[in-house]
This record gives sequence, C-alpha cells and structure tokens, in this order.
Amino acid sequence: MKLLAPLLALAGLHIASAQQLSIKSPRPGTVVHRNTPTAMTVQTENNGTVQEVSVVLSILPCPDGSCPNAGEDLGTILSVGPFQPVGQPPEQTFNITVPDSFPVGYAELVATHFVLRGIAGEIVIVV
Repeated sequence: MKLLAPLLALAGLHIASAQQLSIKSPRPGTVVHRNTPTAMTVQTENNGTVQEVSVVLSILPCPDGSCPNAGEDLGTILSVGPFQPVGQPPEQTFNITVPDSFPVGYAELVATHFVLRGIAGEIVIVV
C-alpha cells in the first residue's frame, strides 16, 4: 500500500446550543493519513435536558498554519449521522477518512452538534 503524505490534524472544538462538544481523539498533533480510516471520538456533557439529534464531522485546511474560524465553514465533510453517545462522560467513536484530494499540511477537525433543547413552555387549553 502506497504511503500517503501525512496530514497533521489539530482537534477542534465546537459549542452548540450551550451544550459543549469536544473531540477526545485524535489528540492535537496527531498525524492523520489521507485515504486511511481514522477513529474520531466525540464527547459531550451529561445533560438530560437535551435530545441528541446528529453530528457532522468535517475538516478544514489551515494554510500557512493559520486555521480559519471553525464556526464559519464546515469544510470537507467526513461524516454525517446520528449522535448516540454512551458512557460517562457520554461519547461516540466514528471512523472518518480524509479524502486523497484534501491538501497536505495542518488542518482542524471540526464536530458540529445538533440537539433539541427544551428551554421554555407555556400552558394552553386545547378545545
């Protein structure tokens, strides 16, 4: 198997709906090879007031070592699907593969989290 040029991945952090989500692995500074499956573990808070919906895992290139604001662009999408974390603290591991077309160099992994959060309610009478 041809060894592909390594891609240095920096773990990203994204906050959604006051629910913190973090990338547990790969750790910052891990070398990720293009076109090779890599385990990515996403961890969240244990919060019973939200219903998990989905997570989008993506990667953004960091030209000249400067990473863009992860909240401005999803970048190259690596995985989209339900988020069903288990354990304490709750986490889920996904297999991601950086495409061969992605540029070599520093990059930021991004996890974008979608949840349903009940914050307020009103009592009504239905007739």
